[in-house]
Amino acid sequence: MNTTILISIKNGPSEWLRLFLIILFIIILLTGLFGNCLVLLSVITNHTKIRRSSTNLLLVNMSCADLIILIFNIFDIAQFSFDPYWPTAWYLGLSFCKIVRFSQVFGCYVSVQTLLTISIERYISIIHPIKISQINHRKRLCLIFILIWSLGFLMALPNLYLLELHPFYNRPQYYVCGLSDRWIDSHLITFYKYAESVLFFFLPAFIQTILYLIICRKIFLVDRAVKYQGHAQTVQQVIISNSLQQYSDTKLSSSLPSPLMNNNTVSVSPQCESRVKKATNKNGNKARRKAIIMILIVAMLYFIAFSPIQINFIYTQINHSHHLYEHRLFFVVTILLALSSTAFNPIIFYIFSKYFRLLQEIWYHYIDILVIRPMVTIFTQFTKMKSVQLLREQLDDMAIRSNLFNVKCFILRVLDVQIQFLYIGSWRSIGIEAYVYSSFQQGTVPFYRYNHSITAQPFYTTSMCEIGTVYPGLIGRYGYRYDGIVGYVVPAEWSSANIAVCEQ
Repeated sequence: MNTTILISIKNGPSEWLRLFLIILFIIILLTGLFGNCLVLLSVITNHTKIRRSSTNLLLVNMSCADLIILIFNIFDIAQFSFDPYWPTAWYLGLSFCKIVRFSQVFGCYVSVQTLLTISIERYISIIHPIKISQINHRKRLCLIFILIWSLGFLMALPNLYLLELHPFYNRPQYYVCGLSDRWIDSHLITFYKYAESVLFFFLPAFIQTILYLIICRKIFLVDRAVKYQGHAQTVQQVIISNSLQQYSDTKLSSSLPSPLMNNNTVSVSPQCESRVKKATNKNGNKARRKAIIMILIVAMLYFIAFSPIQINFIYTQINHSHHLYEHRLFFVVTILLALSSTAFNPIIFYIFSKYFRLLQEIWYHYIDILVIRPMVTIFTQFTKMKSVQLLREQLDDMAIRSNLFNVKCFILRVLDVQIQFLYIGSWRSIGIEAYVYSSFQQGTVPFYRYNHSITAQPFYTTSMCEIGTVYPGLIGRYGYRYDGIVGYVVPAEWSSANIAVCEQ
């Protein structure tokens, strides 16, 4: 049936419109994938303290269904990007046609069932809280999840039989993925589409509307009762306060119970207690209202997003024509709304739920692990390599100007050792120190200097090592350290130059 819809569209869209739609599809797709993955991580990760209530777990279940819809829409978006015709041809064969369309429908069925379950759960918890507390939380949720996914899978199975590839009207070498147009299957398709519209659109929308109207009425009555009770308590407290003040100056005050007259007893004033109760009730009612508003927006967004498909189905059954889908704008709006409903749900969760606002902790944690730390490591290693190169150039210049070619040779060997260890790990963590001994007289200028951007700190050490030819009792003198490279000014009697590298 919807195959004929696609075949009747002959002309492709303008190039700029196609590019705009591709970019828009990609933005919605990435937003949905990123947001729904964060919602899933909010439950399976230990880095957040998101409350694992029934409603939150059901919202996570809906995010799983939304991910299925988004992932299997990637194939349509990819083919739409390469095919300039309208609509796009199907290049992936009959098997992928059946699997992709089945998965998209399966995800939609699970989403709408989850929304219906959330409304029922909210209704029972607000209208009949005692009943829901008697049911085991974990067993109830497991049973609900199994029922939702099983029913969605079974109801989506007919698509595996009814989906086929059909040639284009004006491009017979290309095919479109759609429902069968065979006469023998027409009655089955009509029955299936009617059942789909009733069970997964109109009936859930009607039930949720009734339940949320009852919930809103209950919340309104509770708010009014709490407000009236608070006013009555205030009046009663004023009367009691005036009475106590009246009797405090009489002999009857001695006959009052001791807690009322004992100054050493810690007590809470009626005004303070009233304010605490009012604040608690106000915060609880506000949280309930925000939760209901969030779920209402998600439900409305879903039914608005998929209403064009149902409008087209009703129009087709009445007029026996596919005229609506022949309009490009209607076709584009239908697809964009369907994708938007799955992509924007995490944004709504983040805005209205304080628990899902903790998703930013997950974002910061994984960005730190996957992006920031590797970049810092790479930048640190790169900076050290550049610093070693700068130091090598300065040493070369110093050795040439001072005609100290033997010192240059030794120092470059030390630098080569450092560079070899650089690829294993940070030389600060390895603890490599290089000692350069030469025939310089004590008190002369050190081997190398630094520019203003490099800090060199003088130090004194008695470290020893035995690599190469090292005189017994060799003691280091004042020198300079730079990232593990140490230069010494040593006495003149040490005529032989030696290098020793020690791992501390």
